[in-house]
Amino acid sequence: AQSIADEDIFKFSFGGMQNCSDCNTLSTGANSNQNLYSNYQYLSPVVVQKGSNVPFAIEVGMCSQSSYPNRCAIYIDFNQNNSFADPGEQVYSSAASTNGAHTESGVITIPTTALNGLTGLRVINSEQGFAITDPCLVYPWGETEDYVINITNSAACSGTPVPGNTVINL
Repeated sequence: AQSIADEDIFKFSFGGMQNCSDCNTLSTGANSNQNLYSNYQYLSPVVVQKGSNVPFAIEVGMCSQSSYPNRCAIYIDFNQNNSFADPGEQVYSSAASTNGAHTESGVITIPTTALNGLTGLRVINSEQGFAITDPCLVYPWGETEDYVINITNSAACSGTPVPGNTVINL
């Protein structure tokens, strides 16, 4: 973002991770710039399993009295090549623009092909009416936040199946 006015990301939650900020918050992460870019990669990464469905929510708030159409997007660097531009790495995009403060939520499925380990995640809120398609977008109003998640293998099944609970559809 290039201007500190209008919309910012006030809360981002992803699985068991939740981070709150406001118009007066400055992240202590490298290259952070208040109301423009927040580097939260120093926070403890949430652990997510391959194949799991991870709920998320993005709460957009206002840093001025003006309200304009804005959209959100989430990118995850599944192949860990330090780029969010690869196919399949945009995991969420607003269905439509919304004026002013609002919350967007949904579920993201972690692919079974994702690499294990610490993985970058980027959240963007941009004041614009059209879809966000560039993870390195330069835009006038909004905010970008970077995080790290930890992708692990799916938990192995355990226990003994209980006979008599199988249903067969013919």
